[in-house]
Amino acid sequence: MEELLHIRLATIEDAKMLFEWRNDEETRRASGTTALLDWDKHVQWLEKVLSGGFPGRTLHIVETGAGEPIGTMRSDERDDGFVEVSYTIAPFWRGKGMGKCMVLQFVHEKLAGRKIVAHIKKDINPASEAIARALGLAPFSEVSSDEPKEPPMVEWR
Repeated sequence: MEELLHIRLATIEDAKMLFEWRNDEETRRASGTTALLDWDKHVQWLEKVLSGGFPGRTLHIVETGAGEPIGTMRSDERDDGFVEVSYTIAPFWRGKGMGKCMVLQFVHEKLAGRKIVAHIKKDINPASEAIARALGLAPFSEVSSDEPKEPPMVEWR
């Protein structure tokens, strides 16, 4: 990583960008829910996140040093002492090694010393599996998908 990335809290001004990233076909394919998002429901969800309506959840935007958004990081505190991380890489930045840099820096800066967990669709996203390994995580358990014909989600701890 040549330069450190800038990590900031998401704002309502990020709504359109987050909506577009989340509705991207490749993002949906790797997500737990593959359906297209509805704009109004997305804005309601984002407003709830930003106002603290999901206790223990944070949503960050990760940017280059020049301020160009490259992705988003979400963390959710769980009752079992783990913090679940999830992320999205902007379509333009995929395949450029930024996902690993972004996730490792986020965990180092925001979650140092915490027990991390991630959910990754089985056999769909080898890049996310490699990032989980770089965090020191390993497959722990599988949960069947609620969506027909979708692979199970693997919890990495």
